[in-house]
Amino acid sequence: MAVPTQLNGSHSDVEPTGPWWNEISPLITFSRVPSPDRIFGTRVQVIAHKTDILRLLILRRMGGIYLDTDVYV
Repeated sequence: MAVPTQLNGSHSDVEPTGPWWNEISPLITFSRVPSPDRIFGTRVQVIAHKTDILRLLILRRMGGIYLDTDVYV
């Protein structure tokens, strides 16, 4: 089985907290990404929509796969 050589993650304006975050954060290179407020000229107000947009922008720029915190592989 192949083992990843690099793990990248992103978070927006507020860094996550908690015991699992404390465990995983030293193993991942994180970048702070500003939360989008517009897409195609339309204002984005719902936080879930902002995270969807961020996910797509990051994947488009960096490639890779997206796994949510409740996904088991």
